[in-house]
Amino acid sequence: MTDTQVRAAIGEMDSLLRKVQGETESTRQLRSMRHYDLQQALAAEFGRRNGWTRTRRRFTLYALRNRKVFDGRSNQGQDGEWFDYPHYDHGYFYRTPDKRAAAVVVHLYDIPVDLDSWAAAHGLEALRPDFPSWWNPGGTELVVYVPATEELF
Repeated sequence: MTDTQVRAAIGEMDSLLRKVQGETESTRQLRSMRHYDLQQALAAEFGRRNGWTRTRRRFTLYALRNRKVFDGRSNQGQDGEWFDYPHYDHGYFYRTPDKRAAAVVVHLYDIPVDLDSWAAAHGLEALRPDFPSWWNPGGTELVVYVPATEELF
């Protein structure tokens, strides 16, 4: 996907999010399905540009900061090791080609004032790349959590 294609997809998503007065349920469902398809395409493109693959399996803060394949902890996490609001909303998880935790991409409506200090306290860095949020274009902002030593973009 080129930058022009990314911008076009975001523009189409923006128009799909607008409720159309008097539309039928089937039309609304088609709009919703197209919006979802565009989200998935943009999420995959963001990963491709960084050499990552998206995974539907969540991982903990511990797994990310230590680049683990599996952190050996229960699904409930321990000691607040899961991402949580307001530093996490609408998350997408990415892995490296060797299946290690690479990044967690979130789409935040409001950027917390303590974003950077919160990330640092968890051994992470919060990056704000020049790539549009694909969750709610214009309404959310993309934040990428990576291990603190990572250099991307």
